[in-house]
Amino acid sequence: MTPGTKIWSGGLAVFVIGIAAGAFVMHRTDGNIIPKQPNIRIVLPDKNYTDTKDSVSVSGRWEGTGVPYKNNAVMISCDHGTSICTYYKIEQVGKNQNGDLDIPNTIPITKWDAYEISANDADQDPGYWCTKTTINIDRKNQTAELVLEPINPSSLSCAKADNKTYKWSLAGSFFWDDLRARSAAALAK
Repeated sequence: MTPGTKIWSGGLAVFVIGIAAGAFVMHRTDGNIIPKQPNIRIVLPDKNYTDTKDSVSVSGRWEGTGVPYKNNAVMISCDHGTSICTYYKIEQVGKNQNGDLDIPNTIPITKWDAYEISANDADQDPGYWCTKTTINIDRKNQTAELVLEPINPSSLSCAKADNKTYKWSLAGSFFWDDLRARSAAALAK
């Protein structure tokens, strides 16, 4: 054995053991070096409210029974001058994956006062749609709710549509709500 061979073979053994250990870790974590978390979520914007008297914008995350993708972001902007609310949303559809930003929905405003704004699409081509969408914005509490109600159940195009009514309320982002909770817990110690 030559003088450098012992060091080289020892280094090779450490290298091989390191590769094996790395492969084991990668296998056990599905290739993700960061330890698995049960609810890895994409960070989406937090709940926000803006009221300028002639326009109101509210954003956040829909929560409630039947929300298809729990990590989502919505933006509702209502303009008193045009009597229209415009509604956008995006959802996390998989691990580290957002769906497409939806085409904006425009919904006519049916009520506007100092306390509440309501908009619904009941009068928009009622023979075609299977769901009536209603948005209610509570200006005092600075929040919103979305109500989806089945309509036209006897029409051929709606015969197999979902016949449940859904009520979703606006909440904060999972990430920001969790951060606030952890910060409050840390301060309480």
